[in-house]
Amino acid sequence: MIIAGIEAIPLRIPFKAGTKSDASAWGDSNLPAADSLLVKVTTDQGLTGWGEAFGFRAVASAKLAIDQLIAPLCVGQDATRIGPLMLDVQKKLHVFGRAGALAFGISAVDIALWDIAGKAAKRPLCQLLGGGAADIACYASMVRYSDPSLVRRSVRQAIDAGFGTLKLHEIELSAVRAAREEAGPDIELTLDVNCPWTLNEARPIAEELKAVRLKWLEEPLWPPENFDGLAELKGRAASRLPPAKTSTR
Repeated sequence: MIIAGIEAIPLRIPFKAGTKSDASAWGDSNLPAADSLLVKVTTDQGLTGWGEAFGFRAVASAKLAIDQLIAPLCVGQDATRIGPLMLDVQKKLHVFGRAGALAFGISAVDIALWDIAGKAAKRPLCQLLGGGAADIACYASMVRYSDPSLVRRSVRQAIDAGFGTLKLHEIELSAVRAAREEAGPDIELTLDVNCPWTLNEARPIAEELKAVRLKWLEEPLWPPENFDGLAELKGRAASRLPPAKTSTR
């Protein structure tokens, strides 16, 4: 099964009017829309796979990376050799960087190829990846509102829409506490702070967050590659949090 084509499709999702946000973690403020990049991979056997690249202001850069750098290395290659192909692409393009828009594009193609693998096997992708639940609960991922009143309103909207787990991006404790107060004790809260703190800064904050009962704390440290610091933060008994995670959303 050969990769016949790769298409990068910009996507814009507008926010509802009146939901003023602070998306400074992604280089924007008062973000009017969430820009993303869909990637469509087609094969010579007619199967189509879809992936998504992290967007916001990097959509144009990620699309350029796919169109001019990644796709030419993938078209004509065996779509079933996902690991070797993605490794080869990374090796050939490493001179342009190992993160940012290039990594977003490679990841999106990788996702699309796994989508194709699941369709070709006529099996849930989770089984191809080693098992796990076929039904994965969705969570509502919210932007950074900062204002506790806006946080409360967005939390209430998500709960009313049927979500039992919410992902916050707040960095102010007052906003996080407002989310817990509005959600009540039975809703799961997760927190992605997008790498704002040093280890010394994160220690007392993690202590304060114990009372909020987070399901996880994501990307607490700067630089994000401070893996020893993440391990230490997790290892401190005072933190009482599940393992720190890394993510782009």
